Amino acid sequence: MPIDKNIKKRLADAVAKSYFVPWHKRWWGKGFLVMAVFLVLFLSYFGYIIVDNVRYLAKGYIYDRSADIWISPEQYGESQRITAEFLKDDDPWIGSDQPALFIVAYESFTCPHCKAAQEDMRQFMAKYGSVVLFVAKDYPLEGIDDYAFEAHLAAACAEEQDRYWEYRDILYQNQEDFSIASFKEWANDLALNENQFNACLDNKKYAYEIRQDIAEGQQINVPGTPSYMVNGALIPGQIPFSTWEQILAVAVQ
Repeated sequence: MPIDKNIKKRLADAVAKSYFVPWHKRWWGKGFLVMAVFLVLFLSYFGYIIVDNVRYLAKGYIYDRSADIWISPEQYGESQRITAEFLKDDDPWIGSDQPALFIVAYESFTCPHCKAAQEDMRQFMAKYGSVVLFVAKDYPLEGIDDYAFEAHLAAACAEEQDRYWEYRDILYQNQEDFSIASFKEWANDLALNENQFNACLDNKKYAYEIRQDIAEGQQINVPGTPSYMVNGALIPGQIPFSTWEQILAVAVQ
């Protein structure tokens, strides 16, 4: 019995429709929709971050990378002051009370590379000392160089009489002539109180503080001298003036 023409047409339409499934019902269409949703969400979040950051910047806020938060200029100034006070607590320092760049130097007075680094650092601090804090830490190469520890003791005794930086320069200029007698002679050259200085050196008055600096350096894996903690990042080795300028430029961005 022949199939009714109407039935044939309906069968043909059904077959045709099976080949024309809407795109959003196909596997690639569904995948596209999922990706589109994720893209919209991502762009929305990214846009929110941009708007939020612009809002903070418009208020003069500063992004604290260490804490991953925005802080007000007042909070930033206070945090810088507290950090500076902590670093200056019991170590010789020069520079700014509210610096953009913190430099904590681990040095040994018997280290030739430390001596070579002095001129670059002196030039850098002379030019940028208003925005840089330099803190000197004791890291004598004890057991490697003769009188290394004693040289740091002598410098600490000079600091007691507010002549650390002058005495430090003398030590670096006379690395080949270290002896207890020389340490005392150089103190006399600076017109330090002889009895006070000699008693301080002979009694190793600041040995504990120096050992604290050594232990601190070992804890943060100071590999040798000179090494610098620069805004919390450890940088080993001698650093030229031009590189210090580049480091500062990054810090103030």
